[in-house]
Amino acid sequence: MEGNDWRERSGFEAGSGFRRSPRQKNGLETPLRASFYGEKLIVIAPPLWYDILVLACLSGGFGFSVYAFFQGGVQIGNMPFLGFFLGLAVGVAGIWGALSNERMSCDVVKRTYARLEGQGIGKRLTRGSLDELDALVAMAERYMGGLSGTVVYRLVLHWKGQAQPLLVIENQYVTLAPGAAINAKSGEILWLGSRIAAALKVPFYDNTYFHSPGPVKV
Repeated sequence: MEGNDWRERSGFEAGSGFRRSPRQKNGLETPLRASFYGEKLIVIAPPLWYDILVLACLSGGFGFSVYAFFQGGVQIGNMPFLGFFLGLAVGVAGIWGALSNERMSCDVVKRTYARLEGQGIGKRLTRGSLDELDALVAMAERYMGGLSGTVVYRLVLHWKGQAQPLLVIENQYVTLAPGAAINAKSGEILWLGSRIAAALKVPFYDNTYFHSPGPVKV
């Protein structure tokens, strides 16, 4: 796993450990998970709880807002329309979450992928060959600073020539003991990353031994 050689070849920012995505995100950083379905399909999508939460905000928020409107606003304290606006705010949060949603499916037999990428009106569906993928990189970002605290490990998928914005396909949050190396608990995500990379037939690089900021500006 010669990470340094790959970073130089791929145009990584000096000292950062990653390439900037050609497109910045204007919404939430959707938590994604990579799941195997048999030996043929890899699906990268938000976990079920995220989809349920978005649906609950959309239906519950706007539903309560409509109910509050026909009930005179549902007074809370001295604010007669607070219930209406609270429901509206929850519904808008659901829209924001839905528009921040990204997904990707990879058919490892046919060597094709389909990706829902982007946010808001800029969301788009792209299809292509898995041969367009450049590498899968494991990264580590330390929160809270110092020698301990929370670290998030990420698996980041890159396209050759930055043809597509990179995709964070997995996040794992861990808490390290004081003085522990930043990659002390990276074993699980490295195992998953090596398995995914082998299925996609792309190089896999371990960059969890040093701190890298979040690869996608939100």
